[in-house]
Amino acid sequence: MGKNREIKTRGIILRRIPFKETSFILEMLSEDFGKISVIAKGIRKEKNANYGIIDILNELEVVLYKNPSSEWYIFKSGTLVKAYLYETEFTKSLYMQAAAEFLLQIIIPEEDAHKLFRLIKDYFDFLGKVIGNEAIVFWRFLLRALVILGIEINMRNCVICEKRENFPVAYFPQKSGFICENCFRPHLKEEVIELDKKVSKIIRDIYNSNKLLNDLLLSAEIVSQINSIFLIHLSEHFHKKFHFKTLALIK
Repeated sequence: MGKNREIKTRGIILRRIPFKETSFILEMLSEDFGKISVIAKGIRKEKNANYGIIDILNELEVVLYKNPSSEWYIFKSGTLVKAYLYETEFTKSLYMQAAAEFLLQIIIPEEDAHKLFRLIKDYFDFLGKVIGNEAIVFWRFLLRALVILGIEINMRNCVICEKRENFPVAYFPQKSGFICENCFRPHLKEEVIELDKKVSKIIRDIYNSNKLLNDLLLSAEIVSQINSIFLIHLSEHFHKKFHFKTLALIK
């Protein structure tokens, strides 16, 4: 049996689960290893020096033990780098937690860990600065994450004629993209999701984030339809049902 080896890495806590009477299991996104499960033994004791730093979405510098014969990591010590939820407005905190939900549900290859770690840090930092329309920032985060994972949604041109200048009018799950008004045909109705006109405009302008953030008023119906497109896309690629439960709390 191999010896435990000490590992130093930086990670963000995506979820923590009570384990026995005094411990937690921490699901973390590590900059070096992707998603890892960490057992923090005895950390729920009030006298434990690390008790106050293991909140959800805290970024930590951690020292871990890893037994080569086990998938589990053992928490030894940690230093708080940043508490992203600290004094964060409620709606922003939900969109931050929705990003954590997304990461918990996907498979993260180790080679993509660093890019996704930097992406979620940038997302949290930018989300903290915007005023309103947080959903657009969340969608931009998802789009960039999907590119890193190699399962992107084609938002730039029609998946049939490949032209950019026409408005998208429907989402085509089988082709991971959108159909323009010139290519849409009635016989496709059972295979596609027709878009609200305002949703169509957002899809066309999604990469022009400053324009959308400043000028657009999002309704609950618009947000729901675009969220559902992402959920369908993820379900198609990972062959399981996806959810953003935290977003249901937004009114």
